[in-house]
Amino acid sequence: MMQYGGSQRLTWIACGLFALCGCGGSDAPELAPVKGTVNYQGKPVENASVTFTPAKGTPASGQTNAEGVFTLTSLGRDGAAVGENVVTITKMEGEAGAVSNAGRDAPPQIPQVSLVPAKYAHPEKSGLKETVEAGKDNDFTFDLTD
Repeated sequence: MMQYGGSQRLTWIACGLFALCGCGGSDAPELAPVKGTVNYQGKPVENASVTFTPAKGTPASGQTNAEGVFTLTSLGRDGAAVGENVVTITKMEGEAGAVSNAGRDAPPQIPQVSLVPAKYAHPEKSGLKETVEAGKDNDFTFDLTD
């Protein structure tokens, strides 16, 4: 039979406690549910990408449905980081990285074109900021203008 000294016994007890309790708090940011609507020229925007980016932490994103309604998720969890977030909105048509094939046998690809004003794709230019609050109804409407 194996015998353990005092220091080995304490090491095994400490390992057992860490395994049961974990090594500390979670680094995951506090999230709160976020939903909203995107409109452009008075109409809902379908298939737009909406991103909320906090000062620190991971962005949350979602896509609008046919009514322009979205919900956000971050790292597979529902919601966006609590606090102030910069908002960007994009809706693209065409193929990413498309290059014209003019004069070749392949059919031409359509380069990507923004279907909402391009300023909304840039955090520094969008002018959109929202504060997400824990325990509140975080329902935002974005009426995009030219």
